[in-house]
Amino acid sequence: MKTQPLPQGAARTWATLLHISGLVGFFLSPLGVLLPLAIWGAYRHRDAEIDLQGRLVLNFQLSMLVYLLAGVVLLLLMSGVVIVVFVAAAELYCGIDAAAHAARGDIYNYPLSLRFLSVGPHVHGLHVA
Repeated sequence: MKTQPLPQGAARTWATLLHISGLVGFFLSPLGVLLPLAIWGAYRHRDAEIDLQGRLVLNFQLSMLVYLLAGVVLLLLMSGVVIVVFVAAAELYCGIDAAAHAARGDIYNYPLSLRFLSVGPHVHGLHVA
């Protein structure tokens, strides 16, 4: 069954919600990956922007999870406090900034994001810097 494309306003709303759902990871780390994954999985075939934004969000959230785990391991060794605080601050700031970009229809390139999912330089006509 072929899925219908989303109207432009709905696509932008879902793209914004992708980034906001990642902010849940600030409070409950595993949900910061699971909620964007659920939204991306449900709508990625219906809109190129949601596909791209979802890949960017998931790459960032998975990166933050890796960094957080490294910080926790180092915290056990009494040297990871700075990493844990930095990861929390980066996740909060970048999540809010990315949601604001998505609400305007812009693509946000997350800093410090490892590429678990390929986004390529051009995805369905959308440019990622």
